[in-house]
Amino acid sequence: SGGLGDIGRAIARAAAAAGHPVALGDLAPAAAAAPFLRELTALGARATYHRADVADPAAMDRWVAAVTRR
Repeated sequence: SGGLGDIGRAIARAAAAAGHPVALGDLAPAAAAAPFLRELTALGARATYHRADVADPAAMDRWVAAVTRR
């Protein structure tokens, strides 16, 4: 979560550079995440984004389920 913030982006870049898949979540619309997803995939990582609010337990359940399915 917080994947589009400064710390979230730094963690995602490090994970992608190490060859790990990255699942980002944040409150921003998906279009706002698109440039960063392209950056991560250019590093060779599988990267996904889901708009999710950590204050909403049901939204978190949906996010984890979607990531698990992928």
